[in-house]
Amino acid sequence: MHLPLRIFFLRARNKEDMNLQGQFLIASPQLREPTFFHTVILLVRHDSEGALGIVLNQPSNHTLGEIWGDALSQPCGENRDKRVYIGGPCQGTLLAMHETPEFSEFEVIPGVFCCMQKEGLQRVIDQSSDDRWRIFTGYSGWGAEQLEDELKSGSWLTTAADTQSIFSSHDDLWKALTEEAGRRVVDAAVQGRELPPDPSLN
Repeated sequence: MHLPLRIFFLRARNKEDMNLQGQFLIASPQLREPTFFHTVILLVRHDSEGALGIVLNQPSNHTLGEIWGDALSQPCGENRDKRVYIGGPCQGTLLAMHETPEFSEFEVIPGVFCCMQKEGLQRVIDQSSDDRWRIFTGYSGWGAEQLEDELKSGSWLTTAADTQSIFSSHDDLWKALTEEAGRRVVDAAVQGRELPPDPSLN
């Protein structure tokens, strides 16, 4: 069972075993479940009660101007045409990922912050003029040990998250990170051994 979004965050602050917070979950090429096909997820909380993440590469068909008034009854000014992203299939409050600690409720990785409260969201929208922030609707959630089981089955690749990728406008973030993860696997397997100039000779 998925934890309610805000309750999950409140509980997670007191946990010491958030061993995968700040990691990317990269959908394995073998993962064919439509909701998560070729997705990249930023894991923002993870502990013994479950995990919570935000899909980074699923832009919605809606702009901020189309949903902001309905969600919070506030204007969104010059950022009204900014695309809103789908954070996952679980319904929840709007959520912002950004780089301004003053608007933060917690830090996901060094220099990248999250907020969900109305005041913080409004400040992000009003005062963030560059493209280093995103608004998400929905989230991705796992119950206790559910994510661990999916990792054991090979559904996800993991790698440390980085700021550039979180705010990337790369059209195929999944492909770029999958290829990078593959290179790391090869490098680890080689472990410094010399490869011939022509791999076919190996």
